[in-house]
Amino acid sequence: MSDVKDCNNNGPWVERVAAVISELGSDAFWPCLADLIAGVVAIDDCMVLLFMRGQIPVILHGRSSQTEISLLEKSYINGAYVLDPCFQAARRQQWGYYSFVDIAPDGFYDSELYSIYHAQSIMLDEAGYLIEGEGESFINISLARFESSPEFNAQEKALLQQIEPVVAAAVKEYLRQHISRIAEEKRPLHKMMAEVLELFGTSVLTSRETHVIHLILKGYSAKSIAEHLDISINTVKLHRKNAYAKLDISSQSELFHLFIDSLSCLDEDYTRDSLVMYLQVPG
Repeated sequence: MSDVKDCNNNGPWVERVAAVISELGSDAFWPCLADLIAGVVAIDDCMVLLFMRGQIPVILHGRSSQTEISLLEKSYINGAYVLDPCFQAARRQQWGYYSFVDIAPDGFYDSELYSIYHAQSIMLDEAGYLIEGEGESFINISLARFESSPEFNAQEKALLQQIEPVVAAAVKEYLRQHISRIAEEKRPLHKMMAEVLELFGTSVLTSRETHVIHLILKGYSAKSIAEHLDISINTVKLHRKNAYAKLDISSQSELFHLFIDSLSCLDEDYTRDSLVMYLQVPG
């Protein structure tokens, strides 16, 4: 398969597009869309997550094992997703095709989120699509290559990027038809996680210390933080040292778990740092 034009001219491609269109009104839409993508580039899994403001992310599709799903639910859906490079890219409105290695910060592979979720999965490589929906919702279609398969090569990435308009158009129409129904289904109301992250640490840290720990949580290295904040690496390290001392922690791992644990103390007031209650800091 040399290019998308060849796919558009052959029977299987046309049949898969027709199947996607015909299933827009049903739950079979996602398996059909996964088959459409797999007909262009081989994938080991297609995980689809729907993000809606104020709700826990919803798994709409995926062929992963129960172990993988349990890991996803335990370490990702219940709060850690706000630190994920895909979520952060969506916050920056970087819609469309992505290659995970291109959107991940330079220190992400040394982060706690990577060690407790990504490193424990059997995923070797990831690409996908971030597709904007209505009402501050978006879809992440995560395309995985497992350890038994090679990484996506340049030609495959180019093909995935070329079919993005077809994928995005189909997903947007699906969301237009179904987003209200999905939103009305009873799920635990989640905290406004993006806002919660922005407030984390503000009750006990200076503004610059807060910026530094937020970037650490997102997986940025000291060098990248220095460039991002236009300060020296030594200054970054000083802010990190002071922040860790104030939070009574000593590592990035402890910082990550402090953030996740503090979420349990949130009430409906999203205008306060989650540490106010967790550390019983006057706020």
